[in-house]
Amino acid sequence: MSIIYEMIQSVNSDFSFKKGKSCLQIAGTIAEFFTGRKITSLIDLAKAEDPFAKLKEQKNIHTLISEFLESLLAEQGNRLVVFVDELDRCKPSYAVQLLERIKHYFSNDLVTFVFSVNLDQLQHTVKRYYGNDFDACRYLDRFFDLRVSLPPADLTRYYQEIGLNNGSYVYEDVCKAVIKNNHFELREITKYYRLAKIAAYKPTHSNSHHFGFADERAFKFCLLCVVPIMIGTKISNSERYNAFVQGKDSSPLIEVMGSGRLGINMCSSLLNRNEAFDESTQQGEIKVKLTDKLNLVYSVLFVQDYSNGTYEKTIGSMRFDREIRDELIRIVSLLSDFSDFDA
Repeated sequence: MSIIYEMIQSVNSDFSFKKGKSCLQIAGTIAEFFTGRKITSLIDLAKAEDPFAKLKEQKNIHTLISEFLESLLAEQGNRLVVFVDELDRCKPSYAVQLLERIKHYFSNDLVTFVFSVNLDQLQHTVKRYYGNDFDACRYLDRFFDLRVSLPPADLTRYYQEIGLNNGSYVYEDVCKAVIKNNHFELREITKYYRLAKIAAYKPTHSNSHHFGFADERAFKFCLLCVVPIMIGTKISNSERYNAFVQGKDSSPLIEVMGSGRLGINMCSSLLNRNEAFDESTQQGEIKVKLTDKLNLVYSVLFVQDYSNGTYEKTIGSMRFDREIRDELIRIVSLLSDFSDFDA
C-alpha cells in the first residue's frame, strides 16, 4: 500500500490527492480509483482505526492492484519504472516483506523495479530475518533478474567536489588517511570532512596561527594528526571512540599514523637527537619504532594521570600536558574557540 500511495502522489492525475486530507479521504480516493466507482463498504471500513490495514484485508486486493497498474499505464505511458533506494538500510522484516509482496502483487511485465542497494548489506539484512545459515544470495536471485554493478567512485574527483583536494596541507592528508582507514562511503566522507572543517579548518590552514599553549609544537601536532583521527573514530564507532579518549585503545592512532611516509614525516619531532625510525637509521643512531613513539604520545595524552603532581611529559622536542588533552576533546565536540560553522 505504501508503494501504491507513492505512485498516486507522484503522477499528475485527477486521482492524486493533496496534503492535508484525512486518512478517510485518502482511503476513499484509493478505493474509488481501484474500481472506478464509489464503494460504500470500503468507505465505512476506512472509518476504522487503521484504514489502510482494513483496505489490505479485501480479498480482491490483487485484482484491484492489477487494475490500478493497467489504468496508470494507459494514462501515463507504456512502462512503469519504480525506483527503490536503500532497501538494505531498512528494518529486516520490512525489507523482506517488501520484496515478497512486490514479487506477488506486481507481476505485470510492463512494471520494472530498480533497486539501488548494497547487495552485501542486503544479504546481511535477509540473514538477520531468516537466520545466519540462510542462503541469502540464492534467495535474492528470486527477485533480481539483472544485476548491474556500479564502478567505484573516483575519489580524486569527489574530493575536488567537496573541497578536500589541497595536498599542501597536512590536515587534509590526514583526513584522507582516516577516510581510507575507516572505509568510509561517499555519504560518510561528506559528513566526516564537514565536521573536520568545522572543528579545526582555520588553525590547520594558517601558518601564522598562534595557539597560546606552553608548547605550540605539541599542540599543533595533535591538532593536525590526532583531531582528524578522533573525529573519524567518533563517526565510525562511538564505542571505539570512547575507549580511545578513556585511554583504553590506541589502535585508531596507530592504524592511521603508524606506517607510511605521512607518519614518519609528522612524527620526526618525537625523536631524540640520537634516535631514528627503522626506515632511515644511520650508523650510530638508535633504531626506534614509529608505533612505539605514537603509543607514547597516546599514553601522555589519554592515559597519564596528571593529578599526582605531574604537569607535563616530554617526547623528543615536544611537551604534552593535561591541557592539550582537554582541548582536543573540546575541539572534536565542536565546542572550542576554533569551531567555525561557516567553514
